[in-house]
Amino acid sequence: SREQQQVILDRWIKDKFIERIDYTLVFQIVFISFVFISFVLLGLFLFWNRKLANEINLRKEVEKELRKSDFHFRSLFELSPDPAWIIDENRFVECNHAAIAILGYKNKEELLNTHPAGLSPICQPDGEESFSKAERMMALAIENKVHRFEWVHKRFDNSEFFAEVTLSLITLNNKRLIYCAWRDITERKEVEHELDVYRDNLEERVEARTQQLAEATAEAERANIAKTEFLSNMSHELRTPMNAILGFSKILEMGSDRLDESQLSHVREIIAAGEHLLHLISELLDLAKIESGNLEIELENVSLSHLLKPCLAMISTQATAKGIHVYDRVSDKGFFVIADADKLKQVFINILSNAVKYNRDDGEIIIDSEVTDNSILRVGISDLGNGISVQEQKKLFTPFERLHTPSNIEGIGIGLVITKHLIESMSGIISIESRVGEGTTFWIEIPLSDR
Repeated sequence: SREQQQVILDRWIKDKFIERIDYTLVFQIVFISFVFISFVLLGLFLFWNRKLANEINLRKEVEKELRKSDFHFRSLFELSPDPAWIIDENRFVECNHAAIAILGYKNKEELLNTHPAGLSPICQPDGEESFSKAERMMALAIENKVHRFEWVHKRFDNSEFFAEVTLSLITLNNKRLIYCAWRDITERKEVEHELDVYRDNLEERVEARTQQLAEATAEAERANIAKTEFLSNMSHELRTPMNAILGFSKILEMGSDRLDESQLSHVREIIAAGEHLLHLISELLDLAKIESGNLEIELENVSLSHLLKPCLAMISTQATAKGIHVYDRVSDKGFFVIADADKLKQVFINILSNAVKYNRDDGEIIIDSEVTDNSILRVGISDLGNGISVQEQKKLFTPFERLHTPSNIEGIGIGLVITKHLIESMSGIISIESRVGEGTTFWIEIPLSDR
């Protein structure tokens, strides 16, 4: 039957396999497997234990550094000269001694656990309530890590002051806090307010000052016009009687056979004084013409040799009287320049006359020239006088400014002023080189003619 066949098959399998199994070998395999698994587990345990120990040591080092950092932070916090707070959940939880002293409190217990708006007026200067503004400022500090703004604080005696506040997000003892540092800026705000007031009034002040300057300028122009007209009128008015005096004096000189030596000497003194006064009147008239803009210039080709000879002749008598030798190194070179002949002659006469007046006895006058690359003729007139200091050179072309000169040298201090105006009206330049005790050279630059 089927059951008998199954029994026979089970018996056959048992006889063929199970009875042949070597139980010693099986035991060895199981033992070795157990030992191997034990060693693996032990290795894993030792590895994990070592890793855990390293993490514990690292954590201890970190905690040690954190305690050290916290100590340093608290030391700096307490010793800081600027007042500072530590804020946690919108409450002051720590403050330094500087904050207590500036706010006028006795101890920190009176300040801690207070909302930042509690040490402030109800509203800030911008009109925002202190409580809501403080909340908004702290939110900005948390969002941006750092936030700076201005704030009005209130002291223990209810006096108020401006402060510049800086909020910084920090971590202390694994807790996120806000570090608040501030400083009194009341003086700065007062200065800013003064500047604002000054700026607001500045436009009015500038307008008023401009009006004053315009009035002063107009008054100066009127005074200058009046002065110019006076000089011009007086010069014309003085010339007529002066010419009469000179005319009658020369008539007397012509009848010298009727005069004795004393009388003739007096007549000649009258003539010399009159001619000097007439020269001064002419200078004043020239200055009046220059300042009024009525000076007429007619440019033409001028022979320098023909122009210099009469100028040298006019100063020759004065130069000979002082034993001064004149060396003309220009006339024979045949230069032609573009100028007004009469005005240029006046320029040379003024400079040559000064070279004689301010020269030393038995001195020299040297007239020399050079041509520059841009077709300009430079004529130099040098003397061996006392020279002019740098300080006095700055005043040389100022009207009626007389330098420190011997009292016997005549003049009113406008000759060089007129000379400068005349040469510049002909597109020329006048300059000076001088050394005290060695002498002076006046340089005149005038355009050369292409003739």
